[in-house]
Amino acid sequence: MRRVFRILFNVATATSLVVGMAMVVMWVRSYQVRDLLDWASPRPAPPLTGEWHTHITSGSGSVVIGHNWLAQGRTVTSAFRWDTTPPHPPISPAANQSLWQRIGLGYQRWGAHWTPGAPTRAGNGGIYIFDAWDLFVPYWFLVLISAIAPLVWLMRLRSSGRRNNASPRAARF
Repeated sequence: MRRVFRILFNVATATSLVVGMAMVVMWVRSYQVRDLLDWASPRPAPPLTGEWHTHITSGSGSVVIGHNWLAQGRTVTSAFRWDTTPPHPPISPAANQSLWQRIGLGYQRWGAHWTPGAPTRAGNGGIYIFDAWDLFVPYWFLVLISAIAPLVWLMRLRSSGRRNNASPRAARF
């Protein structure tokens, strides 16, 4: 059983190391270009049709994972989109922000709901409903989390090396 645990831990450590290195590369890239991956899919919302958007955005040292629902009274087909643009400048923290927001972590939810017959952005006088949320995670946090398993692996390796060197048999060689 210990061997299975050791093998699983080594696989998890190697995976974590590869993910951490990829996060460092994406972190550097995020200051050069803003990437957007977006998946749109139709969702019925009687009496309107609407669309779901799930997106991952990378830019200015952060990853934003979001989801929104938009009811516009039009038919939408499923689509996957990848777009790159110049990055937005980083926003400096305001004095009234929480500690989590100052270090780059955050959650935001918003929406807009109009009553039937109210004017919409499309100008057709129909219902326009929008509901969304975004989760903000800085790359430094992702790199830190992915470094935990490799650091534990190194500490275990170092402590096993000390045990082997401390034995009388190893001291003779």
